[in-house]
Amino acid sequence: MSRQKNLMIAGIALVILIGGYFGATAYKRHQIDKQAEQYKSVYMTEIDTKKVTRIELPLKGVILERKGEVWTSPAEALGVQLDQEEIKSILWSLCNMRYERVADENPKDLGPFGLSNPKARVILTLEDGSKVELLGGEKTPTGMGYYGMKAGEPKVYILPSYPGERLYVSLTDFRDRKLPSFNPDEVERLNLVYGNTRISIEPKPRTGVQETSFTTHIITSPYKLPRGVDSQAFNKLVSALGKLRIKDFVSDKPTSLTPYGLDKPEYEIYVKAKVKEKVKEKEGEKEVEKEIQKDVVFHLFLGKEAAKTGPEWEKNRVFAKLKDSPTVFLIEDIRSDITVKPFDLIDKFAFIINIDKVDKLSIDYLGSRHIGEIKREKVTVTEKDKDGKETKKEETKETFLFDGKEVKAEKFKDLYQNCIGLLIEAEIPPGGKATGKAEVTLEYQLNDPAGKIQRVQYLPFNRDFYALSREGVVEFLVSKRQVEKIAESLKKVTEP
Repeated sequence: MSRQKNLMIAGIALVILIGGYFGATAYKRHQIDKQAEQYKSVYMTEIDTKKVTRIELPLKGVILERKGEVWTSPAEALGVQLDQEEIKSILWSLCNMRYERVADENPKDLGPFGLSNPKARVILTLEDGSKVELLGGEKTPTGMGYYGMKAGEPKVYILPSYPGERLYVSLTDFRDRKLPSFNPDEVERLNLVYGNTRISIEPKPRTGVQETSFTTHIITSPYKLPRGVDSQAFNKLVSALGKLRIKDFVSDKPTSLTPYGLDKPEYEIYVKAKVKEKVKEKEGEKEVEKEIQKDVVFHLFLGKEAAKTGPEWEKNRVFAKLKDSPTVFLIEDIRSDITVKPFDLIDKFAFIINIDKVDKLSIDYLGSRHIGEIKREKVTVTEKDKDGKETKKEETKETFLFDGKEVKAEKFKDLYQNCIGLLIEAEIPPGGKATGKAEVTLEYQLNDPAGKIQRVQYLPFNRDFYALSREGVVEFLVSKRQVEKIAESLKKVTEP
């Protein structure tokens, strides 16, 4: 074969190889573009939400109209409250309804898609008076999407579960599910009633005998005397109540409350709170954020556990209603969280008060009487700084006396600590009574309020316990082994 012929064959082969390469590359690019087009986000609707003035759900009898920036509904006249943010969220999905692909460009029969008799209709009215109607049909065979279309157009789309499910909304989806919220430090009053238990809690008063300075609230019922509230237990109770949301609406006009157990509620909850809230206000040309206080009242009734009344209800839900509204709704079942014993809510100190508020402590212990006193006087002291400069300041000098003799401060305070550190350990059981006279009496003479006497007595109850008496009221038990520590401190206080 001549050299010229070999060169011709090689040239032809090279042309074929180059053509094949470019052809394959072009085909591959075409396939990639086709695949990208297939998975590109595409929309059945592309509407500016700000131009929508009306949302209508003809199959649900729901109408929403925009007035300025606020959405309203005739249903509000029936007590329905709308969630403005949720309305905006749903509207955005309707105006930007994404689809996965076109199921059929121009079907002869809409029946197989559930669109000959649509299961959902949404009509959006725009500012210019034009309307866009969206139709929702059956779920796709995979159950992962819906068939949908725009009225007046032939195409049937496959919509993903979200946002496709937005076509099937009802009035419930537009409703405000929020209940009043509050924090423990904002609570001004809390009443909880269940069975024979009635609990009332309110803020600790700013005047009078200030027990347990670390307690913010007192319990006034069911006990005869107010007691400090245990902060941890109180916070846990309020947290269960202060963040509730409505899970679902049951009936706005129930013919009877009996099916829900709300004719005779199992629980009644009343909370009054002063809640801090941030608002925006205009000051001249500027918009500033301010914090205001708003009065909130939350009066809730709880009825039956929903799942026990029928299989249609979700588990862990309980029927509920607000006092001033007929609407019955479902909330998370919080009954186990709020079924608290009054004893578990109180602080356990028999009587605790800061030593700075006490001038005299009288102790009667098994027939032996002792008196401790704290003498206070203002003195001026002179101090020097590192440069030798003198400064004068006023201080309170304390002198501790026991049975008329001066004693060491740490020994006196140890005795005082054992007196105020006694803890109640149980309620007096039904039918239980103290027997005999007080074996131990502690009397605190206060300077705030001046001259006030607080008497705490320990009466025999049984072999192991004393009954605590305050202001003549006997409700709790204190173990004798605790009280015996006072005797130990009495021996030590006069030791050198």
